[in-house]
Amino acid sequence: MTLRFALLVTTAAALRPTQTRVSTTKKLDVVVVGGGISGLATALELARRGRSVRVVSRDLAKSATLAAGGMLAPQAERLEEGPLLDLCVQAREAWPSWLDTLDAPRPTLNAVGGFVSPSLTPGSSIESWRPPSSAGPSEWLDGNALRAMEPSLGNDVRGGWWYPLETWVDPVQTHECLLKTCESAGVEVVVDQDVAGLDLARDGSCSALRLKDGSLLEAADYCVAAGAWLRGLLPIPVSPQKGQMLSLKPPPSNDRTGAPARVVYGEDCYIIPRGDRVVIGATVENSSTMHCDVEGVHALLGRAQKLCPGLGQWQLDDAWAGLRPTTTDGAPVLGRTRWSNLWVCGGYWRNGILLAPTAARLLADAMDSSLSEKDAQLLDACRWDRFFAPVSSESSRLREGHAGLTSGEPADLDRIGYGAITAGEADAGGAARAANLEALFGGGVSAPEPAPAAAPAAAPAAAPAAAAPPTLGEGGYEAVRGVDGAASRKSNLELLFGEKALDLPAEDEARAPPSEDGAGAGFPKAAPDEDDVILSMREAFADGTYGPELVEGALPSDLSGPTTRADGIQGLVDLPAPKVPLQGQSAADDLYAAVARNKGE
Repeated sequence: MTLRFALLVTTAAALRPTQTRVSTTKKLDVVVVGGGISGLATALELARRGRSVRVVSRDLAKSATLAAGGMLAPQAERLEEGPLLDLCVQAREAWPSWLDTLDAPRPTLNAVGGFVSPSLTPGSSIESWRPPSSAGPSEWLDGNALRAMEPSLGNDVRGGWWYPLETWVDPVQTHECLLKTCESAGVEVVVDQDVAGLDLARDGSCSALRLKDGSLLEAADYCVAAGAWLRGLLPIPVSPQKGQMLSLKPPPSNDRTGAPARVVYGEDCYIIPRGDRVVIGATVENSSTMHCDVEGVHALLGRAQKLCPGLGQWQLDDAWAGLRPTTTDGAPVLGRTRWSNLWVCGGYWRNGILLAPTAARLLADAMDSSLSEKDAQLLDACRWDRFFAPVSSESSRLREGHAGLTSGEPADLDRIGYGAITAGEADAGGAARAANLEALFGGGVSAPEPAPAAAPAAAPAAAPAAAAPPTLGEGGYEAVRGVDGAASRKSNLELLFGEKALDLPAEDEARAPPSEDGAGAGFPKAAPDEDDVILSMREAFADGTYGPELVEGALPSDLSGPTTRADGIQGLVDLPAPKVPLQGQSAADDLYAAVARNKGE
């Protein structure tokens, strides 16, 4: 056991509260899963707003927080312009005031003139980088100027960026302080508790947190902040990314001239002067193991010595590894899930220490329905279902209180849903609705008035025109018939094939029942550019491909044939002949005609 690991275990054990059996009767306001900085910061924020909060953690010593570098450095991370950078900059600016709210003794912000980010090779990612001005001041310095600022840098440094506002904090001290502050704020922290799953109900809520010892925890709200293990409770693409780190201590001569005075953030390595030690990090590995190996330690030592050659005389002190919770797009997952009282905060990747306090405030504001317009946009960019195309009016992004919804009504489902499914433009839904209205009701019929959150539209549609036999357009059924997807599909099927031709189940009955552990049950998914719509979901990758199915929905046994891509009709097999002509006015009509011909054959 390394000295650092022993220290972390000792620290976690010393702070571990006296254990009592988890109550199965007391109903709390909030249960938080995860005892890292994300879970604790969220619990503290909610407790300060008057809620009773319990944190459930399997092992505090395995938290990624304790293995982190403690960087508060969105600029050095070279984040592109966009919501993630905006969120990280806001988080960096909020850290000093948040730190002041913690109980003493508090960790200190190590602000000694910012970070330097040196380049060793021509055309490196650091040299080609152009820092967004919105993140704060930055300045490019040539090699001589950079060495004048930080003499520990070697002669091979060609130049680099100086970020005056970047800083860092000791993550172990922060975690210890946060635990004590949570205790004084009334947060109950329960450790050595394995979470088996979430009891998810058909009414769209989470009814309990199920522990592996058979206990149930009931609360008004639940928040999952399980770090790299988040995917074990919810089907969200968060995977562990291993990072090895090490620390050095001064040589026997105690000559410390080789150490930098401020953080040196290179292309593939960073060096942090932390007390009487120097911390070097970190590898990036697609692994869930927690051991350090020769290859990783050797790589880090070599990279650090190229930046600061004087470290070659220092002694190896310790090595450790942690698991970063990483999403497929590198951005966090934050906000309400499709269950009305189930929330998630995680996937912070390399920015967990930085983001935790601000993410906790955003989540608490969302629970209180007090998000500002700007914060609602940030939260919407981090929504949990952004990896999947919505096909249902029950999608969490259409729920009341979700970021982006201010009216409390479902937004324009055609604009949000079908546009995402067909990868069309944002206003593509309007054309689909117009085609559908014309097909259903004849020419010259205006679109119905949409929900207040949607774009303005014309007056409600008139009664069906008898002169024009109705056929179906390509999309927009929910816009025509209302937001009840099951009812609109049933109405359209009856229009085509006769009254009560198909008795579709209710929307919630069409989804998969919760699995035994409840993880991921009941998620609808449509894969863009596919011909089938199934009640399941898969991960959508940037290259246009899709991962394996995570959850497969339960379709009625008599619906086993083809389904259409955009309109959500679940089956056109073993149905009576169409009651109205199929005129082939759209791709959807052509599909129906083809099905009818196939039936005849």
